[in-house]
Amino acid sequence: RAQEIETFNNTLEHEVEQRTKELKLLSEKLRELANTDELTKIANRRHFFQLATQYFYTAKRNKTEIYILSLDIDFFKHINDTYGHDAGDEILKLFAKNIQEMMRESDLFGRIGGEEFCVCLQNTTLEGASILAEKIRARIEHVFYKHSPKELLHVTVSIGISGLCASDAEIFDIVKRADKALYLSKKNG
Repeated sequence: RAQEIETFNNTLEHEVEQRTKELKLLSEKLRELANTDELTKIANRRHFFQLATQYFYTAKRNKTEIYILSLDIDFFKHINDTYGHDAGDEILKLFAKNIQEMMRESDLFGRIGGEEFCVCLQNTTLEGASILAEKIRARIEHVFYKHSPKELLHVTVSIGISGLCASDAEIFDIVKRADKALYLSKKNG
């Protein structure tokens, strides 16, 4: 009888251990799904702003610089309307992949909506943020998507930059200024 109880306990412990592993894996997968943009595999809007808010308050507390780059793919609606949403999706993935490769470990990069993206940079200067923005602009300008054997598509990107001001109460204050700079960039070609 004691042997049966011991065998039962061992079996039960093994099952509990197995289920615990399965729950951990499921929990990790759910966290990834909740935080990641399904198409581009970068941070989604909610997760980006959650992390950027932490960066914001750390920068405010430590009196350090933080910058937001607002990025928008130029004439993206034309791509979708002319070549279809599949081509648009492929361009979004290619765009995100290329920018992700340029990010430092501490940089945040997220898809904010549609063809709009944001980068949050800490531990850099305005000059450093501007250099990165120019590198992004130049790289995207030279990326092509092979839509068909004879047709290569490419896009350009407009970027606005803004940094932390003493009067900022939240990360969205910086984002609003970066968006204004972005639209000025678009307006000026």
